[in-house]
Amino acid sequence: MSIAAGLALAACVVIDTAEQLSYSLVGRKPRQRAAWIALGVGLHLTSLLMWLWLLTLMPLGRALLLRGGGYITIALAGWLILNERVDAFSWMGIALIVIGIACIFHLS
Repeated sequence: MSIAAGLALAACVVIDTAEQLSYSLVGRKPRQRAAWIALGVGLHLTSLLMWLWLLTLMPLGRALLLRGGGYITIALAGWLILNERVDAFSWMGIALIVIGIACIFHLS
């Protein structure tokens, strides 16, 4: 994987995580609902542009699998930032995603 592809992939995952956090805050901060929605939509559009750039740098099959890392960061951000509960099944799912991503890197 090239440096540009790695940066684009990391940007996609980080932006997706921030987007999901902003949407989650819509329900928690009702007075600021419009601002959180606007931020989420802006992040979604930014994520779309980063995804399109990523697809110019690597094949769809690999990019989509590696972007699954977003599930890990979103769960961890919800746990660390929003104090959400992550149950044992979620931790097992996160572990399986990590193993899958490691396999993809090892095999490529």
